[in-house]
Amino acid sequence: LATKNREAAERKKDQENQQRIQECLSKTKEEEKQSALEGWRERKKEEARRKEIQERALAALDKAKNEARQHREEETQKAVREWIEQKKQREKAEQIAYKERVRKLALESRRINQHLQSIYLSEESEKSEKRQPLQA
Repeated sequence: LATKNREAAERKKDQENQQRIQECLSKTKEEEKQSALEGWRERKKEEARRKEIQERALAALDKAKNEARQHREEETQKAVREWIEQKKQREKAEQIAYKERVRKLALESRRINQHLQSIYLSEESEKSEKRQPLQA
């Protein structure tokens, strides 16, 4: 009887040990699951953080490209405006030079006309003088 009781006690103790081992294994498995889940969550957070950083970097790059394009357009417009202004100034200078040439030509023409008129008058005067002695 004592042997049976002892065997029963050993079996019970073995069962309890087995149950504790199972509980420990379950706890260990649960801890491993929790640890794996926590690691997965951390990786997801890190991925999200990297993605956000990448999106911000791309947005900054797009902004910089847009600013550079806008700056180039402004510089081009400025150069075009300067070219137009220079062209207007050249045309104005050419117009002034043309008017000056026309004025000088007009003066020269008047001078030549006056000279020709004086030659004509002198010739007429000489003719007139030659006729007068004949009449006298």
